[in-house]
Amino acid sequence: MSRRALAAWACAGLAGACRPSVPPADRAALAARLDFPGATGPLGATFGPPMDAGAGVAVRPVSFVVADGFRVGAALYTPARPTGACAVVPHGHFGGGKSDPEAQEIARSLAARGARVIAVDSPGVEEGDAPDRQIHFEAGEHARAYLASAGTSALALQVTALRRGLDLLTADGPCPGGVAATGASGGAVLSFWLAVADPRVTAAVLASPVPLPRELRATGCACDQLPGVPGPDPSVVAALPVPSLWLADGLPTAPDGLPPDADWVRLDAPHGYDASMQAAALDWLDGRLTLAAPPPPGPAPLLTLRSPGVPGPAVFTLAAARGPSPWAPAADPRPTPWTVHCDGRGPTVLAAGLSAAERAAVQAGGARVCAVTVELDPLAVTESVGGAAPAAGRVAAALADAARAEGAVELVVAGAWALPAAAVGLPATLLRPVETAADAAARGEPAWVHVPGAWGPDGAMARARAAATGGAAGRGALRGEPQVPPAP
Repeated sequence: MSRRALAAWACAGLAGACRPSVPPADRAALAARLDFPGATGPLGATFGPPMDAGAGVAVRPVSFVVADGFRVGAALYTPARPTGACAVVPHGHFGGGKSDPEAQEIARSLAARGARVIAVDSPGVEEGDAPDRQIHFEAGEHARAYLASAGTSALALQVTALRRGLDLLTADGPCPGGVAATGASGGAVLSFWLAVADPRVTAAVLASPVPLPRELRATGCACDQLPGVPGPDPSVVAALPVPSLWLADGLPTAPDGLPPDADWVRLDAPHGYDASMQAAALDWLDGRLTLAAPPPPGPAPLLTLRSPGVPGPAVFTLAAARGPSPWAPAADPRPTPWTVHCDGRGPTVLAAGLSAAERAAVQAGGARVCAVTVELDPLAVTESVGGAAPAAGRVAAALADAARAEGAVELVVAGAWALPAAAVGLPATLLRPVETAADAAARGEPAWVHVPGAWGPDGAMARARAAATGGAAGRGALRGEPQVPPAP
């Protein structure tokens, strides 16, 4: 009988003494959602020079390939007397990566107890902090939407980076002393999902955990969302397949669905992975990994762990082997508010995404130009990444409503607005076309442009550009010549 089955059996005879049983979600289905396409082939590890971390521990910065040539940084901790135990340490959103104290301190402490440890950077931090590699917070909105439109997610990319890091950690042999996953806050989220996705993990410690799975409208980073699996969902919590320690800093009660072999401890500690949490984690892991006795107290330097070979390719170079059905230009029936500001006399032209000078050029041809502003919910793109219909459909519906209300005879749009304009059914002229996902991000276009099948020679954006053959006012604006549009 498995440990989980035995614990459930024991609880059955202790009415009220154990947590309510929650049927776990299908772990294989969850793991499949976390499997990033293209993450095969050589790791291509590139090492920096080793450094002395104290307590008989050497640490060496390294970078390796996750998928399609995309690299992340990491740090390998090697103990002087290994015990056969291993650990993977993802970091949270504390402003740094593997060099941040909340990741570096627990990694060093585990290595000092004999574990081989790898601390892995998430894309967009440390030496990988480049705009086209950013997946976190507002700066990463484009990359998250792009990955979701391709049938994967920023979370899958991060978890796969951890799994590839574990591949590197075990390149010279397995870990007979067990494998732990541990991190704080966002690192706790990643530790949870790594344990769900990778059967090599045998224990997990979640410091300062947040509610799991991430809710679509929760605070924190949307990079922790798993599309199609919104929280709260006790069955997902119950799917954690290994013994776990939850070191809570703020959550007053254990989450619903916590498995029988999970220990919930609330500490009076700040959000992070402070000394009291590290001590509790090491004590708990001592019974679940093969660890050596603690070393004598000594210096514990915080090192700057810069990995060679990062940054490299952008997130937007990552291909997806699978993806949802390509988006066909269509309006979403959910109401989305819009406003217009109209100037000039003549047939009405609806303008979206244009500069003041571009609107003036259209108006100079004898048109009444109505500039439309779509008041899209700021979290609409986040929700669409989480599994809802693409937000571009809501923008298309707003454009269509505004065009009908104002009696527009044509559209003049710029950049990403070609995509929703294609669903309106009026002649459209396109200024400043966008051809690639990277261009859209670099130019600050709205992130709703990343719909399934948006990019590529036959993608939705290419079709929208081809469809924007123009009306009279738009063609005149493109030539820089006034031209009166025809009357309706």
